[in-house]
Amino acid sequence: MKVEVPPEGSRYAKVILIGEAPAKEEVLTGRPFQGSAGRYLNRFLRLAGLRRNELYITNVSKNRAPKDTMSLIPFQELEMWRKRLIDELNGLFEPKILVPLGRYALESVTDKKGISNFRGSILTPRECIRHKCIVVPTLHPSVVHYNYSVWPLIVADLARVRKLAESDVPYEPPTFNFIIRPTFQQVIDTLEMLKKANFPMVVIDVETPHDRLSAIGLAWSRRDAISIPFYYGTGRDYWTLEQEAEIWKKLAEVLPQLNLANQNVFFDWRILYEHNIRLKTPTWDPMLMHHCLYPELPHRLDVITSIYTDIPFYKKDEKGEKGSTLRAGMERDHWIYNCYDVVAAFWSIENLRKELAEEGLIRVYIDLYAEMIEPLLEMNLRGVPVDVEQLKEARKVLKKLIEDYTQEIYEQTGCKLNVNSPKQVSELLFGTLNMQPYKGEKTGKKALKKLAYKYQSDIPTMIIDIRAARKELSLFSEENVVDGRVRCDYSLARTSSGRLASRKAFSRGGMNLQNVKRGEQRKFFVAEKGHILVGGDQKQAEARVVGWYARDRKFLDLFAKGKSIHLENAKNIFGEYVEKDDPRYVISKSLIHGSNYGLSAFTFARIANIPLADAKRHLELYHSTYPGIRKVFHAYVEQEIKRCRTLVNPFGRRHIFFGRIGLELFKEAYAFLPQSTVSDVNKKALKRLYKHYIVLLELHDGLILSVPKGEVHFAIEALREAYDIPFQIWGETHTIPIEVSVGQNWAEMEEVE
Repeated sequence: MKVEVPPEGSRYAKVILIGEAPAKEEVLTGRPFQGSAGRYLNRFLRLAGLRRNELYITNVSKNRAPKDTMSLIPFQELEMWRKRLIDELNGLFEPKILVPLGRYALESVTDKKGISNFRGSILTPRECIRHKCIVVPTLHPSVVHYNYSVWPLIVADLARVRKLAESDVPYEPPTFNFIIRPTFQQVIDTLEMLKKANFPMVVIDVETPHDRLSAIGLAWSRRDAISIPFYYGTGRDYWTLEQEAEIWKKLAEVLPQLNLANQNVFFDWRILYEHNIRLKTPTWDPMLMHHCLYPELPHRLDVITSIYTDIPFYKKDEKGEKGSTLRAGMERDHWIYNCYDVVAAFWSIENLRKELAEEGLIRVYIDLYAEMIEPLLEMNLRGVPVDVEQLKEARKVLKKLIEDYTQEIYEQTGCKLNVNSPKQVSELLFGTLNMQPYKGEKTGKKALKKLAYKYQSDIPTMIIDIRAARKELSLFSEENVVDGRVRCDYSLARTSSGRLASRKAFSRGGMNLQNVKRGEQRKFFVAEKGHILVGGDQKQAEARVVGWYARDRKFLDLFAKGKSIHLENAKNIFGEYVEKDDPRYVISKSLIHGSNYGLSAFTFARIANIPLADAKRHLELYHSTYPGIRKVFHAYVEQEIKRCRTLVNPFGRRHIFFGRIGLELFKEAYAFLPQSTVSDVNKKALKRLYKHYIVLLELHDGLILSVPKGEVHFAIEALREAYDIPFQIWGETHTIPIEVSVGQNWAEMEEVE
């Protein structure tokens, strides 16, 4: 016999929580939300400032779902429960806010689908619910069992519920003044108004479906916006040629005069630059502002909008079509979407500025985010020159190598091989050639090297070389090298540590320049014509920061004496000095980086390719030699995470860690302080240099400049001055020294005194 779990709480409660179905503990106790999901819920309610005993709590189904899975409830039974829920809600006394927890609860009380989309939105209930109330959905707390990092979003939604419940003013949904389908005169008049009004901020957003600019949105308040269209979903132009020419002329006149802002300014500023409009450098970007506050949370505009505005989710329609898509006959939806984007960003910026001020982070945001926008925009647009002639010759060599080795493999085995197919490589090596695979390694580079040595066969080596040649050809393809340059997009908001991230430039080819490995690939990157490359690299930077936090005198003495921490550690481990090209040097280097950040013996053994017993011995020797790393640095980090989940680096960058507290989270936290400190030093150096020299590359702990040949000496001094950035750890002032190198190409730069 099925046991129904009744609702809990007063019929006069203003806030109604609606779960999905009871589970085992709920059935045993006869009360909703008593199991693990209930314990999470209680915690989230406390964090949001809500009292459980003041709420009315119920479920869609009062019976336990088969296997605790709502989708297994038969459709007719689920509809019966939904009807009973509506009757139950209508029997309550003037509830103010319904809070559906999860998908099934959302669909039961609204006409919306997609809890991930609509969580945090303020919605209206279904017509059959007779109360004049609002609906604020959030994720079911059970989602935290398998996606722990979403709990801050649930707390944010419940905090919104509390504020709405406490307000004496009845909630009124926002209204907007959107200009869509504008006439030519409306566009000109609006642009003229914006020029004369001198608003403190105007938000701009460009839509580019199919890599073609379809509309430009502008908002000058939380309510007022225009979408300036350029073509219809059929591809037909919106304006006559004469009208569009006048509009672009007016845009070029007005936009550079405005104090513009937007979500992900790097994208919009680049698009308009490509349309010959150079905008003022912006200050406010909700993506960057939100990253400054909460680097671990998602920074998409829909997430930010759900927390900082009253605008319901608008990014997709009921069929799941994105509003950014321009479709024939649906143009109006696209233009409204464009207007929503700009007012959502405007509204979010206003509230994010308040929160940054309340948290004392305005100066940090300006210093480490806003003032970085201009130099990174320039780097994104400029790219890095490539020696095209040398590249052409290299391509010929690589193609010849691929052809020769492919033919050689065919002649030796009779097999036509696609080396990028693990299946074909396995069939050749372990079938045709009867080689025995290494357990767990299959056909990766390391396994192929072992097979080549074990069987004294050149076929595995040829496979490695063909793969490498193909990769290099794809990296330096004509698609990726445009106008003799390789470009990438640097971002300030893709890593939670604050390190800059780079990726292949959107729709312009290029590559992730921070991931170009040392060696042959770097030789193609050169300076501007008549220039030479000059680079600055922070010396053993992260290890120094760890040493300062660890207060480990023996560790710090190595730096004070100008010794290499990696070479000294190698001597400590192996009892003798080793050269940098010795495999033991790599083991030593990986041990230092890993041990400083909580590396386990098992992981170290795998990375260094050494026996587990040796890995354990090396780790213990390292930490017994430098005890401050665990006893001071790690202990401090763990204490702060347990106390407040928050670390702040010497430059004021804050990181709130939202993961489950434990070893894996501690490892992330150990890495944050040194990595963010070194990265922020690099940012400050970049800001000092970019107005005087061309900065080609940012490499986390270093920069590479393109300098006129006659100014190399001055550039070297400028680099050293730029990196003279003092900061404090434990009340002591430190700076990180740099190594300076010069060269004709990136691969052949030599250190200078």
